[in-house]
This record gives sequence, C-alpha cells and structure tokens, in this order.
Amino acid sequence: MLARLRARLRDPEWRRYGYLLVAGKVLGLAALFGAIMLIAEILGHPVEAADAPKVLTGSDVVNPLNTVWTLLAAFLVFGMQVGFTMLEAGFCRSRETVNVLMECIVDTCLCGILFYA
Repeated sequence: MLARLRARLRDPEWRRYGYLLVAGKVLGLAALFGAIMLIAEILGHPVEAADAPKVLTGSDVVNPLNTVWTLLAAFLVFGMQVGFTMLEAGFCRSRETVNVLMECIVDTCLCGILFYA
C-alpha cells in the first residue's frame, strides 16, 4: 500500500490530483468560515450592559454536556463525509474521480453552512 502511494506520488498527474483535492478542501473551509463570519456580522447585534447584574437560574445556563455531545456528533458526521468521499471515489471510474471529489467537497461545505444555520 505504501509502495503504491510512493509510486503515485512520483506521477505528476496523481500529484496534481492531490494538490487539487487539498486546494479544494482549503478553499471550501475558507469559504465556510468566511460565510459564517459574514452571517454572524450581519445577524449580530451589540450587547448592551444592564443596570443591575442578572441572576442566573438553572434554565438560563446551557448544559455543557449537551454542548459537548452536539459538537462530538457534528465532528463524527463531518468525519463521515471523508469516508463517504473515499467510498464514492472508489466506485467511479478514474477519469471521473476529480468530478466526484469536487462534488463531495461542495457537499461537505454546504453541510457545514447548513449545520451552522
């Protein structure tokens, strides 16, 4: 397996596919974070200081365990997207691999934006 990877890394066409995949991932993540920051800037409103400090009750505080579970589930689904991408790339012909990988990258970015929304 490593010998095959080394042989493919010597091939300029395979290196180009690898660079394209990494560039697409980086570009997608940059677009995702940019969209998140833009949406937060548009929808955000300034926090005004209250005259008296507010007393917090149990229902006002977000349960940290719920937050950890939600984030863990989101990271697992995001990691599942990588596995699904490799599965789809393995089932298609070699000439269609780049198209399938780009489709999955766009799908991953869209899912990230929709999760944030």
